[in-house]
Amino acid sequence: MNHPLRGPRILVVLNALEMDAPSRLTLPVIRELKKQNAEVAVAAWSRNGPLASSVREMNIEPEILNGSPARLRKLLKTFNADLAHFHLAKPIMVALPLTRWFSPKTRTVITNHGTHELAEKGRLRAAVSTCWFPKAAAVADAIINVSSYEESNLIALGISETRQKVIYNGIPQKFFEAQRDQSARSQLINDHFSEVDKTDLILIGCAGNLRKVKNHETLLDAIKAAGKDTNFALIIWGEGPERENLLTKIATLNLSDRVVLAGQSPHLEKLMPSLDMFIQPSLHESFGMALAEALACGIPSIAAHSGAMPEIIPPDFQQWLFPPNAADVLATKIVELAESPSGRVNYSTTARAWAVGHFTEQHMVSETLACYTSLLAGSRP
Repeated sequence: MNHPLRGPRILVVLNALEMDAPSRLTLPVIRELKKQNAEVAVAAWSRNGPLASSVREMNIEPEILNGSPARLRKLLKTFNADLAHFHLAKPIMVALPLTRWFSPKTRTVITNHGTHELAEKGRLRAAVSTCWFPKAAAVADAIINVSSYEESNLIALGISETRQKVIYNGIPQKFFEAQRDQSARSQLINDHFSEVDKTDLILIGCAGNLRKVKNHETLLDAIKAAGKDTNFALIIWGEGPERENLLTKIATLNLSDRVVLAGQSPHLEKLMPSLDMFIQPSLHESFGMALAEALACGIPSIAAHSGAMPEIIPPDFQQWLFPPNAADVLATKIVELAESPSGRVNYSTTARAWAVGHFTEQHMVSETLACYTSLLAGSRP
């Protein structure tokens, strides 16, 4: 990663210093900038959070703007950024236009992670984001999309393709290095499914916030149907507002001994290798981080044919996509994959190689810095 970034002043603007994937993904970019002697400032448009400690470990004191244009203006004046990079919807829709107004000479770039999470918060917010997000994005000097799917959405809204590029999210190296450990698998099964018959058990995983858009209900319906032909157990990692509803559905389907909501885990790279398959049933994914992490671990994966997920599944394994909400189709695919050990081995080898070629952290960082270099030189990405 040898880009001529020596001494530029880079401002990174997040929505909040939380441990969500888009915010965490800025850390390796910031580390590389620091290595290359760039001056870096980090600001949270809305609020503080646990990510602040990781920022401070790089000797950067984050600025908490609390949604204040005055604080943003002061930061831009004192830091005098050569380039500002905005992540997530609120900073893009509010802080970006303000930055163009307060500091016209500052080059601006956004990373488009999509706006579907705002749509979950009500029709008014969905309408505002649909209308205003593309208008705000259009004022940026460059747009990084986390998938071709998101790029095509902006092109359809009239934003020039020449101002955009696709940089896939980067998966940390620890996922690529993860190996299956039979003792760890046995421990995971015993911790959650002590009463289940272990003979030919197919261990299935799913990871993501427990929200409606993640479509766990369809997965549970499919697991119920697939269970007629397969000895399975399902672990769902994540937390969110749908937990109680999902627990009720699990009980209603009589799956309490076969399905567990395991909560958040900071070490999925240690857990995923124990799986026989991974399923991502989401109604929408701008990228599909957990799906890409599973592939990096070499886990055969099934995903809904929605959002960017067809881009994440290897081209030769597109048959493992299913129509969203089609629980019967998903159930059939679960059984097919479970009954093909040789097919899972082949898929596993291809999955890891595909992830290495497309979703490494190193590639994400290198491409992001190349975009910065291009903008600072006065050209488009």
